[in-house]
Amino acid sequence: SLTYTSSEATTNFVLADITVTECTLSSFTTTSSTVYGSTCTASSDGTPTVVVAAGTFTDGDGDDNSASNTYTWAYDGTGPIMTITSTTVSSGSSTNTQAVVMRYTTNEATTNFVIGDITVLGCVNSAFSQLAATVFETVCTAASDGTQMVLVAAATFTDAAGNDNYVSNTYTWTYDSGGP
Repeated sequence: SLTYTSSEATTNFVLADITVTECTLSSFTTTSSTVYGSTCTASSDGTPTVVVAAGTFTDGDGDDNSASNTYTWAYDGTGPIMTITSTTVSSGSSTNTQAVVMRYTTNEATTNFVIGDITVLGCVNSAFSQLAATVFETVCTAASDGTQMVLVAAATFTDAAGNDNYVSNTYTWTYDSGGP
């Protein structure tokens, strides 16, 4: 919701006088001869801008307006995506290493991703650490031989804008401690 305030009364300020990028204008309102409003809906993640160019409307004496300030904001409507990897074992492979280092990488910073957001099956997660704003690690130790699985369910953490995360890839491997 945007408000446009003119320093003088005007009679011909209209929606078409407003220039926007990365958003769509609607719901133009007139509150008084100096105050107007509209809604600008962002079309995708990015930085929408709104400006009124010089010479687009006039005051009561017919004088052209000066250019307005440029109004911008950051719009983020997409949740973070978590990708799970490991340098210990490839997903879908077998290993005789019981403690596997798991790396969790998001495509954008988060401040509330914690070890409790990780779902494990067949192994015990420990040693949670944050390596960077978007990179985390744990050690998942197999409880017994068999398939181990790690994933991050949807809506377990958020990005700075408050968007819930999407479900991660499912990372699996087989732990085999015995010889042939």
